[in-house]
Amino acid sequence: MYTIYLTTRCNYRCSYCYEDYGYETDMSQNQIINVVDYIFKYDKNQKINIGFMGGEPLLKKDIIFLVVDYIKKKYPDRNIKYYMTSNASLITRDFVDFMKNNNFELRISLDGSRSTNNQNRYSKNKIDYYGEIFNHLKFMSETKLKYSIRMTVAKNAITDLYDNIKYLYETFSEPINLIFDINMIIDDTVEDLIRKEIKKIENYYVSKNLCSNKSGLTIDQFDGKFVNVLSNFENRFGMCSAGISSFNFMPDGKIYPCGFLTNNDKFSIGDINEPINTCMSKRLAISLVEKEKTKCNDCKIKFFCHGMKCGYKNYIRTSKINVPSDSTCKIEKIFYSSVMNILNCFLNDENTDNILGRKLKSIIKSIDYTGLQLSDFGELIKNKVEII
Repeated sequence: MYTIYLTTRCNYRCSYCYEDYGYETDMSQNQIINVVDYIFKYDKNQKINIGFMGGEPLLKKDIIFLVVDYIKKKYPDRNIKYYMTSNASLITRDFVDFMKNNNFELRISLDGSRSTNNQNRYSKNKIDYYGEIFNHLKFMSETKLKYSIRMTVAKNAITDLYDNIKYLYETFSEPINLIFDINMIIDDTVEDLIRKEIKKIENYYVSKNLCSNKSGLTIDQFDGKFVNVLSNFENRFGMCSAGISSFNFMPDGKIYPCGFLTNNDKFSIGDINEPINTCMSKRLAISLVEKEKTKCNDCKIKFFCHGMKCGYKNYIRTSKINVPSDSTCKIEKIFYSSVMNILNCFLNDENTDNILGRKLKSIIKSIDYTGLQLSDFGELIKNKVEII
């Protein structure tokens, strides 16, 4: 995955934003061509994944048009999948058609209803764009443009979490990626509020997926974690591919292993004037590992925990890639309980031909295909889905 930061500028100022660059700069037309050529020189694979980020990448629509057209003409034999994260305030119908015709998939930052969204996400010019964003997403759904909703939960929105999940699903029926404010401090009171809301979401999820409808509710923090329970990872730390097969390019041409690090020059692993150095990425990661025994060693859900995969998210909170923050630990334990409850609901339900059953059958097939072993619980699920 090659993520290109088109600009550090953004037309929004969100209370929980972690991308504090302290300066504004854009990628020039000459630079974007240099970055694209660099990527295609380095990667000879038929399929290439390219992401556009910012700031707000749609402030540089001209660069996006340029990149897509350039790649079509110079690398016509490659299969390109484009990804973009955006607040959707600058999307137009013409641009939706453009994305639809050029294999784009979007992640849209939206936190729920107007009142919830606007208490933490506000435009720099103080204009409320929620109505426009709402209409853009409705049009995107109508055109079948593939997108998901990235919902960030700040502390002041926790008590409305279930209501906002329900609102987003019933309004747009698109996948939801639920993220908690990375800098949130979760004390016992906040933890209890989160647990109550996640329990309500869990019950809602089950009601929408243990049925035979053609489409159900997808929440990444449930659906994306099923594989962690169904696979046997042998309880090992398995960090993501940051700096190995995933790279981030800034407007100045510097390369970073992870989006969480792009605002700190000391984590640059090179630039487009020299070959990608995956050895430097590995050395960087190793240097940030806590080598003494950590709280994770004896944790019963370390095979499940996102904190065992998103190393650089850990780093910005604890300064170690293999030591998640206390807040991450609390959230992951809550989600583990819910995921197990959902899977047990499936096991105890007489009807296996439902949305959840089809999801789980696909995951089991994927695990078998990749050569991973199933966990004991995975074997139970496999026995159940094989009759579908």
